[in-house]
Amino acid sequence: MQCVGGCPVQQLDVIVSKILDPNTVVIVSTAPAPRVALGEVFGESGNAQGKIVGFLKSIGVDYVFDTTFGADLTTICEARELLCRLDDDDHLPLLNSCCPAFVKFIQNFYPSLKNNISTTFTPIANMGTYIKAIFARELNVSPRQIFHIALTPCVAKKIEIKDAKFVLKNFDKNTKYSTFSKRLSANAIELLHKIKDNHVCDARCTPCKSVLQNGDAPIYLTDAVITTNELANLIKLSGLAYNEIQPLDCDKISGNAIQFGHSGGVVKSVCECAYYLTNGKRPPKTFFGLKQLNDYAYVANLKIGNHKIKVAKIDGLKNMEDFISNNDVKEYAFIEVMTCAGGCLGGTGQPKSADLTARKKLLLQNECYNSAEDTLAMSLINKNPNLFLNKPN
Repeated sequence: MQCVGGCPVQQLDVIVSKILDPNTVVIVSTAPAPRVALGEVFGESGNAQGKIVGFLKSIGVDYVFDTTFGADLTTICEARELLCRLDDDDHLPLLNSCCPAFVKFIQNFYPSLKNNISTTFTPIANMGTYIKAIFARELNVSPRQIFHIALTPCVAKKIEIKDAKFVLKNFDKNTKYSTFSKRLSANAIELLHKIKDNHVCDARCTPCKSVLQNGDAPIYLTDAVITTNELANLIKLSGLAYNEIQPLDCDKISGNAIQFGHSGGVVKSVCECAYYLTNGKRPPKTFFGLKQLNDYAYVANLKIGNHKIKVAKIDGLKNMEDFISNNDVKEYAFIEVMTCAGGCLGGTGQPKSADLTARKKLLLQNECYNSAEDTLAMSLINKNPNLFLNKPN
């Protein structure tokens, strides 16, 4: 990944050209972790989500969605998958699919566990599915006219989005669509040209190219990834003062699985959702509590329906390797593994921080309700049961 060190914003020329193109709908989905880290680059604290949306809109991005909605879709599907595997006693423990580096680790070094990886799409893949399979219909535009950018804390997502399984399923190329046309403000055009003119890349990588979106080429769910650090560089390149960016709200949808952004958040969200799906009510506040097993693993004993289960969360691939060597993983129903310390809050695309506790506190300052209570997410899954899963077409 020499390109990360050599380029302030990867695919910048492609991104700018797509925003400038009057016939392309540019949509950015924003993950939970960047909003509690971006301000650190500019010497400010607080939740920066409004600033993120405000800046993206100021440079001409058409829509900005909150990836926590995609995390809700992931949570519900993964909770259902956990319940099915418990009932069938099949391929346990369930391993989370949302950390691409961990998924590659299992595929490459522990192939006997590859069927334990959840079949559920990652949150950004679910956002791409929603945007290109559902929102495109609402706009009455071809999904080929949409350029979806994911703002993430994770460098590995740049590789994940190129995976052949993350393409739009069942696309009918003969469908007729209306023509999309937009007109950018003079201010947005000026900012984009400033960004492009100020951008310098030392080209330690293959030159950035757009994913082909014409003819019979596959339609990828996500076309580009920018990290928190790259977004900070975009702001700097634009010449805008951070404190002058006017905060705005996300468009249309937002979700509740914001705790995906920190270590232990996925296993907690999924297990609480599984409890809700089983019992029809939220679990008690005492339901989920991780206890330290050793230097790197935390475990919990839970009761979901008729099942008494053990779950675990682990940070670091070496630690997972040790866990597999020293423990019987089959004792566990769900194991969450995140490659980065602290989970996505400490991702390699984030500003460096010695204190992730403040980020976690800021991330979770607003209490979230259960993902399964999001009626839009639940209805979409019920109507399209295989759309948000890694299943064959």
